[in-house]
Amino acid sequence: MSVMFAKEVDIKNITITPPKTLDSGGKLMFLNYGGDILYIQSPEFELPFDCSWSEYNENNFPINVSFKDMDSNPGVEEFHKLMSNLDEYFKEEALKNRGPWLKMPKATKDGIESLYNPQIKLSKDRDTGEPDGKFPDRFQFK
Repeated sequence: MSVMFAKEVDIKNITITPPKTLDSGGKLMFLNYGGDILYIQSPEFELPFDCSWSEYNENNFPINVSFKDMDSNPGVEEFHKLMSNLDEYFKEEALKNRGPWLKMPKATKDGIESLYNPQIKLSKDRDTGEPDGKFPDRFQFK
């Protein structure tokens, strides 16, 4: 499969592989698109912070990007929309597979929502923890 832009990705064609249990007990699953690996090319982003680096994992360079240009850049807007839609898709799939994936056969939609860590991070008020819109949304790549 070739690399796709966010606007070309149709969520209906995405599948999640069955979980593989790691030695640590964690589960590893992959996203496929039409039976092949899903590759998404990101648009150009603003980097408000430097790249992080750890001497313990020299091949890991996480960066945080800002959705600052979302109103003026259609590529950034499409990427934001895709990541938001993927978050909803993942939560729906987690609810359907709550027994085998989470070992929580009675988990509710609200329970999964509280456990889920969204891909897009919102600016939050320090005192209340509620989204405040003070800064643009962020996304982290590795």
